[in-house]
Amino acid sequence: MFALLLVLLLVPACTRIGMRVSASRVYTLYSNSAFTDERVHIATFDASQRDPSYNAVNCEQVRALEEEAAEGRPVELKFWCEKGYYRE
Repeated sequence: MFALLLVLLLVPACTRIGMRVSASRVYTLYSNSAFTDERVHIATFDASQRDPSYNAVNCEQVRALEEEAAEGRPVELKFWCEKGYYRE
């Protein structure tokens, strides 16, 4: 009986582990590469917050900070956010 109760309590907790946030709430930060034509994955913002704009706002804040930090470098780096998980 105790084992059954333990399993019933642990199953819901285990199913939350590894759950992905809906792609409509996920944002990924990219930049251009200084050496090739490809884009570079910088970070994925996929926190599961109640506010649906939480990840978008955080991605935009980091994008602005990265662009500010890149000013004056010999290679022109651009940073942008895209909705969804990382894609090549």
